[in-house]
Amino acid sequence: MKCATCGQRIDHLKQMDSFYLSMTKRFTRLEKIMHIMQQHYGITYKQLRMKRRTYGLAQQRHIFCKLAGEFTEASYPMIGRFINRDHTTVMNSVDVKLDTEYSKIYEDLRERVMQSEEDAAFLETA
Repeated sequence: MKCATCGQRIDHLKQMDSFYLSMTKRFTRLEKIMHIMQQHYGITYKQLRMKRRTYGLAQQRHIFCKLAGEFTEASYPMIGRFINRDHTTVMNSVDVKLDTEYSKIYEDLRERVMQSEEDAAFLETA
């Protein structure tokens, strides 16, 4: 049996359960990052997945990919599928140098994601 999301082969039921849980956690973190970006930019998931390549939208995708690469265990193909892009686009986005305006925004969003991760860890231990 193959996973519909990433195409990995899964042989046993227990392996499938653990694999599904790890995939769910990865997608949950991607959704959290998307939610934080939506709060900051007002950008929707649909807009992030659009084929448009305007400068602002491209920079927002770069920021999303950088955050997703840093804070999730998701692979580049998985992040790419999440935003309807190829894995090479994600690789480029992670390596791209942002201009000063967007680097400040990136740092602000990075702090917000780190804060939400700390809050989530605190809630799990409580």
